[in-house]
Amino acid sequence: HSYIAKQQSNFLIQKENELQPGECIVICDFAENYAFVLQDAIQGIHWNNDQVTIHPFAIYYKENGKKHFVNFVAISDCLKHDTIAVHLFQRDLIAFLQEKFDNLNEIFYFSDGSGAQHKNKKNFVNLYYHKRDFNVMAELHFFATLHGKGPCDGLGGVIKRLAAKASLQNVNDPINTPEKFFLWVNKNIVNINTKFFSIQEYKTEMLELEDRFRKAKMIPGTLKHHSFIPRKNGKIEIKITSSASTSTIVNIFKK
Repeated sequence: HSYIAKQQSNFLIQKENELQPGECIVICDFAENYAFVLQDAIQGIHWNNDQVTIHPFAIYYKENGKKHFVNFVAISDCLKHDTIAVHLFQRDLIAFLQEKFDNLNEIFYFSDGSGAQHKNKKNFVNLYYHKRDFNVMAELHFFATLHGKGPCDGLGGVIKRLAAKASLQNVNDPINTPEKFFLWVNKNIVNINTKFFSIQEYKTEMLELEDRFRKAKMIPGTLKHHSFIPRKNGKIEIKITSSASTSTIVNIFKK
C-alpha cells in the first residue's frame, strides 16, 4: 500500500512538471457535506433539507513555464455522491476550463478512489466517452485509497468554516438552505469559482446516462489498479500504478 501511495504521489509530481499547453491536472473528490449551523436552533425545528453537497475540483496548469492553480467547486442540494453527480459537475467544470484555456485538449484526473463516485464501471464508461461528451481527452488516475487530505479537503474545509461562522453571526438571516449557502459562498469568498446544481439537473443527467450505464461491464481487479486510459473500440488500458511499464487492455462493455 505504501509502495503504491509513493508511486502515485511521484507520478502526480512528474505530471505537474511535464504539463504541456492545453493540458491540466484536475484533482477531484467530494468534500464532506456541509450541515447548516444555526444560532439558537430551536429544538424540534427540523429543516427537511439540512445539508448541502460540496465537490471541489483543484486544477493545476502551466503558463509560460510556470505552474498555476485554479479551482471550481460544485454545490448542490442533491445529496447523492455518485457517478451521475460527478458527470453533471464535469459538464460545467469543462465549460469553465474551455473558457479559461483556448486550446484545452487533455485532462488528467486524479482522485482518491472511492468506489461509489469515481472508481467504478459507470465512471469508466464515462471516461471512455469523455472525448465524445466534452471534446477533450482524459485519463483517470487514483491515489492509494484515502492516502491523505488533499487540496479538495482544503477547499471544502475553508468554505464550510467561513459559512458556519457567517451563519452564526447573522441570526436574522442564517444560511439555512443549499441555495443560500451557494449565494453566500459566491458573494463572500474570493477566488473560489462555484456553480449550483439542482436535484432536477441531477435527475435529467441520470436519464441521459442510463443507457450507457446499462451496457457497462465490471472490470476485474478494479481495486488494485490505479491508472485508467481510454483506448479505441470499447476498451480501456489499466495499470496497477500510473508509471508501470506493463498494462492490460480490457473491454468495458457487456458483449
